[in-house]
Amino acid sequence: MLDLGASYGLDLGENRLGFRVNVNNVTDNIYISESNTNIQAGPEDTTYDGINVRNNVFFGWGRTWNASISYKF
Repeated sequence: MLDLGASYGLDLGENRLGFRVNVNNVTDNIYISESNTNIQAGPEDTTYDGINVRNNVFFGWGRTWNASISYKF
């Protein structure tokens, strides 16, 4: 998974204006972020990407982004 971020600051006398942009999961990978179980996959079990489908898992977010503006005085 690849995350990117960029920020820029602008000095305004004694104050500072800041900008930030982030992109998470740039490549939009499908991944399991959390699992409540650990059921091993057997030879005859149904699997998804090699993982037994009887497991209780949570998939991670796809590509997301956020932006912020800050002002320090």
